[in-house]
Amino acid sequence: MTEVNTTNMVTEPIDPSTDTRNVANQFKGMTDDAIRLEMQKIRTPLVNVAMNLTHEFNKSAVLRSHNAFAARQFVLINKVNDQDPTNPEGVRRWDKRGAVGMHHYESVRHTVDWEALFAEYRAEGYTIFAVDNNIEFGDPKNITKTDLPEKTVFVYGEEGLGLSEEMLKACDAMVYIPQFGVVRSLNISQAAAVCMYEYARQWQHEL
Repeated sequence: MTEVNTTNMVTEPIDPSTDTRNVANQFKGMTDDAIRLEMQKIRTPLVNVAMNLTHEFNKSAVLRSHNAFAARQFVLINKVNDQDPTNPEGVRRWDKRGAVGMHHYESVRHTVDWEALFAEYRAEGYTIFAVDNNIEFGDPKNITKTDLPEKTVFVYGEEGLGLSEEMLKACDAMVYIPQFGVVRSLNISQAAAVCMYEYARQWQHEL
């Protein structure tokens, strides 16, 4: 199921000169619903999936980048809700502040069943990429040297926990972001932004 946030939405056109929302100039003054409709016209087929996120702010930070690169769908693979274990969406808690309002223009899909999710995307012709540098469970390829299909799914894990062995093996391929310093990995919101930019570089020629 998908979540559409309607709290504090702009429901009537406003004066663009007084519009303080963090939106590009061409969207100033428009209602939130109108912005959502315009976004549908420019979205790419890209899908972003995040799991094992223990820091709620990271979820909204990834959503901010997801919006910036006009991706099709953002999915959170949640933990099972112990208070409602049969709920297919699991625990839906997340801190929206990092999205700087972009949650008003995006539909966030929640699920606990990543296997069914993967099967759905494969039926639509998608290739699923794990974003990780774990050589123990795969053969990660440099993302900047990888031809990304137009129908791409990126799967991101928490910086510390990463993706499970089962998840890594279930993906079609693994990509990593080349780094040159001491730090082993990037924060998920940083890594997601890099991956989305590389996809956009390959498929959105106006960049």
